[in-house]
Amino acid sequence: FAEGTWLKLPKSGKIEYSRDGDWRFRKGAMVLQDFMYMWGRPIETHLYESNGDGTFRASAYRWGTVSAGASENADAAIVSRSIFQPLDNDNDTMWLSPGPVVRLDPKTAIFGFQPQFTSRQLNRDGQIEKWNRSGWFTKRLTKSELEDMPKLDHLQDENVPEIERIRSYLDSNCASCHKPGGAARGFFDARILTSFEDQNLVSDELMAGDLGIEGAKLVVPGDPEKSILYQRLARKDGFRMPPGSVNSKDSPVLPLLEKWIRELGNGEGN
Repeated sequence: FAEGTWLKLPKSGKIEYSRDGDWRFRKGAMVLQDFMYMWGRPIETHLYESNGDGTFRASAYRWGTVSAGASENADAAIVSRSIFQPLDNDNDTMWLSPGPVVRLDPKTAIFGFQPQFTSRQLNRDGQIEKWNRSGWFTKRLTKSELEDMPKLDHLQDENVPEIERIRSYLDSNCASCHKPGGAARGFFDARILTSFEDQNLVSDELMAGDLGIEGAKLVVPGDPEKSILYQRLARKDGFRMPPGSVNSKDSPVLPLLEKWIRELGNGEGN
């Protein structure tokens, strides 16, 4: 799947920038996210309208599908209630369409709507520098602030160490729940802003969900079969993580994660 994001600010409504936390938008600002197939046909559009206090009014719009007899250019219809259904009648790929939310808080969002308006999520292709030059922030960022801005690494970038690519993936896909005060049951912190040593990824005890595997821990060096981080990402059923993404396709992080876990067993991988 591919994704596109658009931002509309009200007149004189600038963004309250934060290096590490969620950005805050003035009341009436809108963020639109398009989800589509890689060949370009849209699946669903999510619209976030800022309440001005860090929360959003959120709604989803599902585009007409070929399987439903609609043309590829059919209008989108609002999703009135959450529904988990096959994508275009493909029973191997399930899609969660979330229902409307009046006060969506990014700090407690679990799945469905996943607003991640942070420096590390949006720091790509020079767009933050462009917004800074355009005066979109409440204060102009300095050159040192721009250079010090956190950034996530691409999973396929072989110039970056394996663990940093894995940590970037976990931040993007898991940190909305797995963080201090987050909604998930677990002791580990998926945020890349937290040092690797303090994330408690390796050999961390489980709060819950050992999947019936004897000797299971979050990550068991050398043993992905007993590593629940790997196993939950590899599942094809309701135990799969992130939630709401049940399908027959393997998570793209699995080969790299398995390699890293096995290397840990040889004293490598740190």
